[in-house]
Amino acid sequence: MVATYPTFGGSQFVLLLSAPEGALLFQLGAMILCLALILVATTRSEQPMITETVRLRVGEVFRAAPIAAVGCLVAGINSGAFFALMPVFGHAQGHSVLEICSYIALAIFGGMLLQVPAGKMSDRFDRRVVAGSCALAFGALAVAIPWARGTIALEPLWLLLGGFMSVIYPVCVAHANDRMPAERAVAVSGRLILIFGVGSALGPLLGSAVMSAYGVVGLLHFMAATAGLFASRP
Repeated sequence: MVATYPTFGGSQFVLLLSAPEGALLFQLGAMILCLALILVATTRSEQPMITETVRLRVGEVFRAAPIAAVGCLVAGINSGAFFALMPVFGHAQGHSVLEICSYIALAIFGGMLLQVPAGKMSDRFDRRVVAGSCALAFGALAVAIPWARGTIALEPLWLLLGGFMSVIYPVCVAHANDRMPAERAVAVSGRLILIFGVGSALGPLLGSAVMSAYGVVGLLHFMAATAGLFASRP
């Protein structure tokens, strides 16, 4: 996660190279993907041993680790709503592309900074408590952000907002793997990615409806409510 987030955040500024509606950004993405495939295809490292695939149904994950499954769904909903709709809001408010890129990148770098501390905390304490606490902190920050607009507190709060939003999913994945046999780790991760993906698809749909009615404040309150419901689980 730490290795992924610097490139995820830095790539926001690639938008400055061309207008978003043009073809250049899509072409650059295709070129980078091809370069990555070439590097993988030409590696001289030995092929690891492929173990027999263990089939796992989504229902089994819900029964074995319901908190992890619900947490991944909530993390997907909030991440999908945030990354899909915050740039739209910024554009509608007349912010420049640089400003939009900067704020999205700031949230992403917050996610990078909190990965290791959250991981260490989840190794010392009950992962369910850590995931719920991160969700609660995220919800509180989402409610506080509108009050901080136009003040020097906005950027630090925004950084922490992105940080707590980004650590709920990996902590939940770790908790699910604690509850399942080690040989099912890959299958568990695959099912949780699927659950996260469903949430990521639902997030923009639900969030856009709320934002259309109440503006960006409504979107932030929607994300706070979903995180709060998860944090208050029995």
